[in-house]
Amino acid sequence: MFRNTHARHVFSGAFPRGDRTGKGADARGHTCLLYTSDAADDLPCVYLGGPRLIKKNTTQLQIQATPPGAEVWLDGALAGTSPTVVRWPASGRAQLVVRKQSYAPFPRELSDGEVGWSLPVALAKLSAWRYECGAAVESATVTHGDRTFIADRGGRLHAVELRGGGSLWQLDLGEIGGVSAALRGWSGRIICVTIEGSFLQISRDGRLLTRATLPVSAPIKLSPSVPTEDGVLAVAGDGGDFCMMRLDPCGALWQGRMPARIMTAPVAVPGRRVLIGDVSGNLWRCSLAAAEISARRRFNHPLSVPPLPYGEEGAIVSAGPEVHVFADLAKGEILARETFAAPVTAMHGGEDGLYVATDDGFLAALKPPAFAVAWRLKLPRPAQSVLAGSNAVYAACEAEVLAFTGQGRPAWNFPCKGRVWAIENPDADHLLAGGEDRGVVLFDLAPDA
Repeated sequence: MFRNTHARHVFSGAFPRGDRTGKGADARGHTCLLYTSDAADDLPCVYLGGPRLIKKNTTQLQIQATPPGAEVWLDGALAGTSPTVVRWPASGRAQLVVRKQSYAPFPRELSDGEVGWSLPVALAKLSAWRYECGAAVESATVTHGDRTFIADRGGRLHAVELRGGGSLWQLDLGEIGGVSAALRGWSGRIICVTIEGSFLQISRDGRLLTRATLPVSAPIKLSPSVPTEDGVLAVAGDGGDFCMMRLDPCGALWQGRMPARIMTAPVAVPGRRVLIGDVSGNLWRCSLAAAEISARRRFNHPLSVPPLPYGEEGAIVSAGPEVHVFADLAKGEILARETFAAPVTAMHGGEDGLYVATDDGFLAALKPPAFAVAWRLKLPRPAQSVLAGSNAVYAACEAEVLAFTGQGRPAWNFPCKGRVWAIENPDADHLLAGGEDRGVVLFDLAPDA
């Protein structure tokens, strides 16, 4: 027997009968132990020349968990923290469990020959709570203080405790089609636009304050713009018509019509103005208070993703596969233009950049001031919604919510039972998601949650 002072792994094997001269052979028998260096970790066996082949007596596997730092357990014993390497007897089986607080455990039975050299593990995020609505949730929620308000397609408005998910009250809106547009909040009120065309204002304690009929064509599925401080917002109908609504006293200020059908929600921008686009590529910037159009732009592709404000006079506009960044929309001063391989399906801006999802299943980050592509990654499916949070970016991909760091590294995932329609941050520490599975889930985003 011989020893290598730098070795730490042991292998066993046998030499052919009659061979007593090979290095590593025990002069008293056919079986020997061989000590090797770290270089043998990636080999299934050690070759000694001729017919002498020494097989390993252990199988090893590298565990790469997302997010990192998960505990790796093998046969009930802690084997390390991911990323790490686990080992078990060759030709045997072992029970692997990867665990991390606030994530679902990942169990797996391991056996020699059934796994490769590395096992990537994507841990599923556990929700802090889930609230059952009884109908699909297509609209984004709105949060006031310690409570969140949820509208569903069954025509009910729910008030829910933000921290615990308990029901506070429910209100039947008396609308057959329910609500698809995002809820808005203003001066302690919940603003609700129904599919049938009703415009409702409801108090925090569930009292119906006002009900009006909107002067635009139904069904209304596009979200109204965020109200101004003095209580004015824009609502777009099913065709090309839109109106500006005053909240107190409730009523329409003025109405207008785009050249073609409106497919994207109106967006409030500085100066008490709103951006509205149509499927023919027309983009208007209108005054909320008066029938004035301060900017008109025409693009070569339909506008089906809400534009974003940029500074006082600029805008970020998605048209088909193109993204345009304007310093001044009225003057046509453009800062950057990026063309992707497929049409843009979702877009959202954060403090550290612009995040764009495309129909070919990619998510890209564009960093100011040049708005060049900083990173791009492939999603499992195209994203229908993207949200830039304070420390991460979130993507709703069919029936799954995915989280990524600002550098594009996977952070966590959450599989849902149905398509996810709305994701939003009620505050920096929480994420809400609602969709076809008739409920809303809340995630705690605190690092140790």
